[in-house]
Amino acid sequence: MSTPPRPPYDPELKTVIDQAFADGMPFYYGIDDLPTLREGASIGASAEPTLALSPGSTHKERTIAGPNGDIQVSILRPSSFDATKQHPAILFYHPG
Repeated sequence: MSTPPRPPYDPELKTVIDQAFADGMPFYYGIDDLPTLREGASIGASAEPTLALSPGSTHKERTIAGPNGDIQVSILRPSSFDATKQHPAILFYHPG
């Protein structure tokens, strides 16, 4: 049984990926790489750059209780958000 071909990457994204691999980015990260990856993720975890591109949005930070301590949550909404109506939502979490 053969592996189906991968879908093509966005041309801009492909350029970034190609450069990352040319610079020695590993194809696989192991458990020993987690501290470094977490440090890098915490530096880039701010929603502010995204919001700068979306001036019609609001941003709130909340802290909720998690099973192993507090969890920081970012809530992004359109400025015109009406809490009396139902809206679609996207939930994104990273278990790392």
